[in-house]
Amino acid sequence: MTRTEHLAFCSKCTNRKTDFDKGIVCSLTMEHADFIDYCPDFSTDPKELKIQLENAETILEDKAGLSRRFKTSKILNDFKNQNFRNEFTEKKGLFNFWKSELKPVLTLTELGFQHKDQFYRWSQVIDSQITQFNTSNSTVWTLQLVIYPSQLIQISIGEQFHIPFFNNITGLDGTPEEIGASLEHHKLKFWKNHKGV
Repeated sequence: MTRTEHLAFCSKCTNRKTDFDKGIVCSLTMEHADFIDYCPDFSTDPKELKIQLENAETILEDKAGLSRRFKTSKILNDFKNQNFRNEFTEKKGLFNFWKSELKPVLTLTELGFQHKDQFYRWSQVIDSQITQFNTSNSTVWTLQLVIYPSQLIQISIGEQFHIPFFNNITGLDGTPEEIGASLEHHKLKFWKNHKGV
C-alpha cells in the first residue's frame, strides 16, 4: 500500500499522532503505517470522520451544480427497503459493470474498485453520489466519488436520449441506482469487516 492509502485509514483513526519529523504516525508504534489492506488496530475517530465527510460533501455539492444529486448511501437504503436483489450486491466479492465486451469500466471487489487502470481502496472513498443532468437531447448520469484526501473521480455511467425510437440507456450494464447501491454496499461491507465507520 502507498503512504496515501495508509493515510486514508490513519487520518481518521484515534491512534494517530503527529510527529514533527515523520508526519502522521501510529501512536502504538510511533512509526508510519506498514499494514497491508487494513489495520487491525484501526479505531474510528468520529470527529475527524465528520470533518472528512463535510469536506467531501462540499466538493460533491460544488461539482453537481444544477444536476440532480442522489447520495449512494440513500440509494442503498432505498433498495434495502425494496428488497434489493442480493445477487447484484453479493456476486462473490467481485462485480463488473461493462460498457463493452472488451473491458469492464468499473470493477467492484472486496478491497476496492478498479476504474480504467487505477485501483482505489474502499478506505480511500470518503463519499459518493450519482448526478443526473438533463439536456434538450438526453439525460446523463455520472458517478462521482471523493477519494482521500480530496480527489474527485467522475465515471460516466449512462445516457438516455430523448429521441423517438432511440430511447435506450447507453452505458454500463446496470441502472444508475443499481451501480450506486452496489458501490455503497461493497464499501460498507469492507468497513464492517474491518471495525470501521
